[in-house]
Amino acid sequence: MLTKLKTNKGSVRIFGLFVFSTLAATACSFNVSTATLENIKMCVEKPENQTCASDTAQFDTTTPKIFATADLKSAPEGTKVKIDWKYLGGDTAKATDIASIDLVTESDTNLVSSNLNAPSNGFPEGNYEVVISLGTDNSKPISKKFSISKSQ
Repeated sequence: MLTKLKTNKGSVRIFGLFVFSTLAATACSFNVSTATLENIKMCVEKPENQTCASDTAQFDTTTPKIFATADLKSAPEGTKVKIDWKYLGGDTAKATDIASIDLVTESDTNLVSSNLNAPSNGFPEGNYEVVISLGTDNSKPISKKFSISKSQ
């Protein structure tokens, strides 16, 4: 092969391109999956191992716990899932990240569920968001905005 490389400039170029692409491919790491997230819902109570039966976008400041669920489809065992709870702001406080949870799926996982417990003095009024994402390069996060206010 060395003699061929010395006598044929086209072979040298192709060989160089092959070496470069091989090095580039091994230097980059891609995490592609068939897993998808769909149908995010919010609720105040849910049955164990099930998604929220209904979807709520408005909660009271006295709500003790808020659940977020989503359908997880075609996820192989070991799929990484991240759930971010965010306070987007309100009359009395600035936007802030509340909590970030990292999960790894098991072989029979078909839903994602997380909950946010109220602080001891209740949830502050304002707008919130939960974002659920997969640890893959080909998946877009899904999110749901909701609000919390004092009941009238």
